[in-house]
Amino acid sequence: PICVAIASITVMQARIFYFVRQSEQKMLKWRFSKRNLDVSGSGNTEMTMTKREKKVFWQSALYVLSFYITWPIILTSLLIKPDGYEDPLSVAYKISSAASFLWPLQGFFTSAVYFRPRIIELLSNC
Repeated sequence: PICVAIASITVMQARIFYFVRQSEQKMLKWRFSKRNLDVSGSGNTEMTMTKREKKVFWQSALYVLSFYITWPIILTSLLIKPDGYEDPLSVAYKISSAASFLWPLQGFFTSAVYFRPRIIELLSNC
């Protein structure tokens, strides 16, 4: 179930970015200041990413990355056999310890991604 959730989050974030990119490219052709007018005057628009596209891309990528940081280790700790959890040198103990450390941090990572644009805006106004 969690693997399906992570895969669907990745697909949804990619679709959000794709939608924003398509919208920006459609709007870009109507902005005269962004046109590269050639000699023929055809007005070919640039296909580079706009500021809004970059913001959406990084916000989406960081949001998905916050899941990729925590969940693989947590899933591994849930799937590993419980033998050797008492031995500090065993792999199961190390993975379980890492999962115990990361599990509460997933909320922190998600909130850090959520508040990131607001913090950047506050710092740029100072």
